[in-house]
Amino acid sequence: MTTSRAAFCALPLAQQAGVLFTEGTLLASRWEGSRAVGLYQVGDFYCELCYDTTTYALLWTRPLQHSEGFAEGDGDAAG
Repeated sequence: MTTSRAAFCALPLAQQAGVLFTEGTLLASRWEGSRAVGLYQVGDFYCELCYDTTTYALLWTRPLQHSEGFAEGDGDAAG
């Protein structure tokens, strides 16, 4: 059973990271200075996880709800 977005948001940061690592799929990553930000998909929601590579600390998560058009690309291909 996949963790719901509401249940995920109720967890402390360390447990949120555990859910992302065990239930999530890493879709993309980017760098913000010394911080690595990963985008994960967990069930029906997405979440960013920010990790400081200098201090080895988890900094924050940002759950994102799937919205209409998010996964559909750039629009009408017939244009």
